[in-house]
Amino acid sequence: MPSSDHDRCHEAVIRWYDSAFNDYKIALDLIKLKHYHYGLFLCHLTIEKLLKGLIVQSGKEILLIHDLVRLTEMANLKLSKKYIEWLEEITKFHIAGRYAEIKLEFYQKSTLEYTNRWLKNTKGLIEWLKKKYN
Repeated sequence: MPSSDHDRCHEAVIRWYDSAFNDYKIALDLIKLKHYHYGLFLCHLTIEKLLKGLIVQSGKEILLIHDLVRLTEMANLKLSKKYIEWLEEITKFHIAGRYAEIKLEFYQKSTLEYTNRWLKNTKGLIEWLKKKYN
């Protein structure tokens, strides 16, 4: 790949990575303010952006999808069964955060205990994904 293409790719990877951690910071702030459902929505977005950065890093085009398991497959990452289950659940945060008919149910589900469990799982996924960056 010519240097300018490589530079653009590298810059795109950095943008995805930095944007992911900006969203994660906001997620933590929202959770501190007890806006658990919105914090979890941004946890999904954090993972999604980290995955999209890894897809760009591998030289592939990004599809406009939000399914974290599918994005992981596109990034050629091997997942444990536990991580697949986590990503399937976290993908639901995106859907629940966007569609009014599901928001109330997700809001009620997003207790402090539920949020803390998924925040811990998100942190684990973030640490795993960070190691995949060059």
